Parts: sequence; C-alpha cells; structure tokens
Amino acid sequence: CLIHFYKRSIMSIHLAKFKSARFLFQPNFNQKVKITQSKLFTPIFSVSYSSAPSQLGKFTKPVSALRFKTRPTKRKLGPGQDEWSVVGYSSAESLDLLGLQDGLQRQSLYSQVPLSEDLEPSCVFVTNKYNLDGDGKTKEIFFFKVGCVVFWNVPELERNSVLKFLRTFSDDSYEEDVIFEESEMMSYQMSKTANPHLDKGIINIADDTDVLVKYTFSNAIASSVKLGSWEASLETIIDSIEFISEDLKRNANVKIKMNEVLQKTGEILALRHLINLSSDLLDTPDFYWDREDMENLFLATCSHLAVTKRTKVVNEKLSHCLEVMEMINGHLSHEHGAHLEKIIIVLIGIEIVFEVLHFIERKFGAFEILDPKAAP
Repeated sequence: CLIHFYKRSIMSIHLAKFKSARFLFQPNFNQKVKITQSKLFTPIFSVSYSSAPSQLGKFTKPVSALRFKTRPTKRKLGPGQDEWSVVGYSSAESLDLLGLQDGLQRQSLYSQVPLSEDLEPSCVFVTNKYNLDGDGKTKEIFFFKVGCVVFWNVPELERNSVLKFLRTFSDDSYEEDVIFEESEMMSYQMSKTANPHLDKGIINIADDTDVLVKYTFSNAIASSVKLGSWEASLETIIDSIEFISEDLKRNANVKIKMNEVLQKTGEILALRHLINLSSDLLDTPDFYWDREDMENLFLATCSHLAVTKRTKVVNEKLSHCLEVMEMINGHLSHEHGAHLEKIIIVLIGIEIVFEVLHFIERKFGAFEILDPKAAP
C-alpha cells in the first residue's frame, strides 16, 4: 500500500509539472507525450514536439532599425444619404495656374469663378458648365498652386479625367499609385444650423453658394494630401537607407560611397525644407488673419485630419534619418583619413629604406647590384 501510494504521489507531481510546462510554452496540438518508467517504477514524463525548435529570443526576419511599423492605409468612406463627396488629391509638386486657366478655356467644360484677390496667385476655382446628371448639384473644383486639387460633388470618372488633364500643367508629377493612395475623401451636407461646421468628420455647409467656406475646407484637405505625398517620399528615403543600419547591426561594415551619402543627405534636407519652410503646415495661412470664423473651420479640419501630429512625426523621422547619414558621413571620413595615414606611413617607410641604402653607400661604398657602371 505504501509503495502504491508513493507511486500515485510521484505521478501526480509530474503530471502537475507537465500541465504547467504545457501552459507556459503553449506547444502545438501535434505534441506527443511519452511515459517511461525507471527501475523503481517511478513515472517520468518526457514531452517531444513535432514542431520546429523553440524560437524564443530569435526573429525569423531581422527587425528594421528605421521602420518597424508600416503606415496604415486610409479608410475612404463614401457619402451617405443626402450627402455629397469631397475628394482631394496631390498630383504634383506644383501647378502652372496660368497655363491651366488657358487650358480650361480651350476645353470649354468649366467656368472659372473669381475668388478673393489675395487667393488669385495660389488657387483657381471652376464650376461645370453643363449638368448632365440631372441632380441639380453644381460640380466644383479647386486647383491649388502647390499641386493639389479638391473636387466637390464630382464623380470618380470625371475626377480621373481631370487628373490626366492636369499632367500637362504639372511640375514633377507624382506616380498614380501615390496620387490615389494619399487622397482624402470626406462628405458634406447642408447644415441644419446657420453656421458651417465640421461634425464627426462630415462637412456641414450653411450656404451652398459660399465659395470661401468651401475654399477653407478645401485648403485644409489640400494640406493633408500634400503632407501625405511627402510622407510617401519619406518612406522611399527610409527604404533606400534601411540597409545601412542593418549592415551596422550585423557586421559593422557599411557598403556605401561618400557621394551617395551626400546625395541622400541632400534629399532629406530638401524634403525638410519643403515641409518646414515652403509650406504652411507649421502655421496658419495669412488668408485667415482677419477671418476668424474661417480660421476656426480650417484648424478644425486640420485637426480632424491630424495634420499637426503627422507633421511632427515626419520631422522626427527626418531628424533621425539625418542623424544616421551624419554618422555614416563621419565614419566614412574617418576611414578615408585612416587610409591616407596608411599610405603616408608606407611612403615614409620607403623613404627610410632609401635613406638607409644611401647611408650604407656613403659609408661602405656602392652596392654592385645597385651600381649600373659595375654591370658587365
């Protein structure tokens, strides 16, 4: 009885250990449990797994040192009932507004509507001449000099046609994938109150003929899509220098030339200049200086599209990329200096050898092997 009680006690202890080990390591369902007995008939549990060995503390793929989390895709929700679409695109770095106006006049599909005098150099506003849909809603388009275009109540097929038409008047056009991926889609409806406002991501217009209010919302959307195109450019730069940190992490050997480092540094500084100096992402445009109501609409829309937060994140990424390139530049400069020092040391050693030979020649006479006159 004592032996039987001892066997059952030992078996229960090992069974508890086995369950705890199974809970901690969470093996696959293909595991096999083998029960063996020793000479003292003590059950011993050994667990064998059919899966691969444990990968704790190991990564099957190296973790990127510059970008661990990819950018999320934007959700573009269409307009609901009694709502109309507002879609913004960033098609190029800049648009030739004068040439665009001439092209629109020759095309004779849209009529240009004058805006405020201080907006004429930076924006062109047009409406459709012909209403073939029969819904009575006017199609409106805002063209911005910074390369952005915002459509109000324009169907997708017509939007694509206008984007193709813009390529003739674009400077440094973006790829189509970037244009459509970084677009912004919102909805607008007629407001139930007397004031225009932004409610839960939906634009509310009090007066459908108030062009400046629509310009304010369009300006905020244009800022967001322009920032999105610059974010895509930053991702391209990060992909191009990602191998540097990976090489440093693996073997501390960077395979990059000095001119490539200078080129990437120039790309980073140029993008930083565009975001911080050539745009209004860090400040409110001067147009809203004496228009407080429109400024509130502009800031509310920018806040909804997270323009300020995204700008801060982009600047931090640019600073990190610039630090990496400065470090590599210093490393390559140090290696180049060390290589020159080795060459100088070799030259000094050769000069010492010749000086020793000349000293021996003056002291003991010329070497026959070095004297051309002594040759037969």
